[in-house]
Amino acid sequence: MNNKLILVFPLLLFVFACASDPDPIEPTIPPTVISVTEPTAATDTPAPTSTPLPENTQTPPPTETALPTPTPIPTQTPMPTVPTGVVELTGAEVPQGFSLRKVIEIDRPIALAFKDDGTFYVSNQAGEIRQYIPTDDTAGAYEYTNRINGFRIPAGIAFNPANGDMVVSSMGRLTVLSDSDNDGFEDSAETFTADLPFGLHQNNVPKFGPDGWLYLGVGSTCDVCDEEDQRSATVMRFNLETGENEVFATGLRNPFDVAFHPETGALFATDNGRDDLGDDDPAEELNHIVEGGDYGWPNCWGDLEGSDCAGTSKGVALFTAHASVNNLVFYTGNTFPADYQNDLLALNFGSFLVQLDTGIRRVKLTAEGDTYTSEHEWLLKMPQGSFPLGMALGPDGAIYFGDYIKGGIWRLSYGD
Repeated sequence: MNNKLILVFPLLLFVFACASDPDPIEPTIPPTVISVTEPTAATDTPAPTSTPLPENTQTPPPTETALPTPTPIPTQTPMPTVPTGVVELTGAEVPQGFSLRKVIEIDRPIALAFKDDGTFYVSNQAGEIRQYIPTDDTAGAYEYTNRINGFRIPAGIAFNPANGDMVVSSMGRLTVLSDSDNDGFEDSAETFTADLPFGLHQNNVPKFGPDGWLYLGVGSTCDVCDEEDQRSATVMRFNLETGENEVFATGLRNPFDVAFHPETGALFATDNGRDDLGDDDPAEELNHIVEGGDYGWPNCWGDLEGSDCAGTSKGVALFTAHASVNNLVFYTGNTFPADYQNDLLALNFGSFLVQLDTGIRRVKLTAEGDTYTSEHEWLLKMPQGSFPLGMALGPDGAIYFGDYIKGGIWRLSYGD
């Protein structure tokens, strides 16, 4: 997120930037024709010596008149039925057929994640990670079951596809939580690293890549500066088995979330731009992240604008300045219309100093050479005063996201 939001709401994500890092609190955790000859007048005719037999003249059969060839009736393609959507939030705008419902009440949600078994996890500003399980009666219905305490600004949650362990990214650290007795509740915790740099920003949302490594954006400690720690303003990756870690890409002021294309495996990351260039610059970015890439911060931004752009890569999508484009989800569910498949959804948090639209942008990416181009439009607009944060694709094919200021978890679905 942009640091502007911190100036007004001191309880936001980076409020504790300058605080010391206390010891962690370990968690608990779809017709016949008839011919008639008229007779002539009678005359005497001499009798013939022999009576000739009548000629057996055959009447030719009637010529059949060909019937006209019928014109085939074209087969009509049935029009798809658009469901009647239900929007429970006044002022929210969604395409025809979509629904928006609140499914969970929670204050200050930050991060959302689903486990393979459908268990839903939500972190909040209070440092909790709350666990919810789906109920059988209503789509999108969840009941609260448990919570884990003791995190400082838990900005992201990911589940290791190799073993199901939960990884929590909180200020300056990564924590691995396990369910050692397989009862559905995480009951043990191990700190993987506790020395990541933080300041104005921190380490953000982690995602596991196709290579099995954990990828993570690490924000800058300042708005514009030269960082002392080379891990700041980067995308890093971590091997949880061996403990290895490395800087994967640089020049990213605050790469809040990362996402892997479901077909190509390409990596993308958001970047929240600097705050000192006025209300209209720089544009927020979506970047195609490649190993060793430099994305320009602090002195180059957007479509290669700025004073030091040599050797840097421009964004593949640009958004409104200061919109805080944070969370990313590729849509791979089976309930949205088919043309949504593999679209990238980008959540716009907004700004507290400039009035901006917030909600979810739908981004269509097209491969072009060794990079991508894009087109994007609104999928969801939230009413003024809503600041969405945290987004995940549910096992039901719906998109779930939080509202950081007004609270609650919302479910964006098609039809129901």
